Amino acid sequence: MGIKTNIFLYHGRSMWPCFQEGDLLECEPCTFADIRVGDCVVYSTDDNKHVTHRVVAKRDYLTTRGDAMPAVDNEIITSNQIAGKIVLRHRLGNISKVDGGFTGWLAGRFFYYAGRIDPQRKAIGGRVARGLRTISVVSLKPFWNRGRKRTLVSDEEQEVTFWMIGKKAIGKKSKDSDQWQIAWPWNIAVTIKEDQ
Repeated sequence: MGIKTNIFLYHGRSMWPCFQEGDLLECEPCTFADIRVGDCVVYSTDDNKHVTHRVVAKRDYLTTRGDAMPAVDNEIITSNQIAGKIVLRHRLGNISKVDGGFTGWLAGRFFYYAGRIDPQRKAIGGRVARGLRTISVVSLKPFWNRGRKRTLVSDEEQEVTFWMIGKKAIGKKSKDSDQWQIAWPWNIAVTIKEDQ
């Protein structure tokens, strides 16, 4: 009998850029003994919310931190709060394995520093990211007309529009505006306007 995984839609910015708004994450149930430093775990808080953060220390309890957060979480996580660990991430039609253990710890350190280059930050990292985004938009412009837009409708009658080059999804249109999320360095989705 196989292990049952739960798939859910990620919301928030605390794990940016490892997980981004709209990513589908697969959570595999596990025991407390299976969890290692560097794993991304899903746990429930006292107010019944579910949080996805990376394990930074393990004793009789877990200490966690969002990759984009400057400090560890205040709450210590006990074994009965654990829902499981993240094993796969789905983004723009691509599926990526989510590393845990030592490799996950290294990825968490990388994402912590890469997260400083966030277009929504006001600090120097935000200015750098906005500059990179501008360069990316200019370099993508010649390819815009070569791609095609494809709209898919889910069972719940929700429409999703993708920008495709060949069979690869390069971007996804925002449901609420004329902006597109385009995969750029490290497959990070950033938002650009269609008329840029």
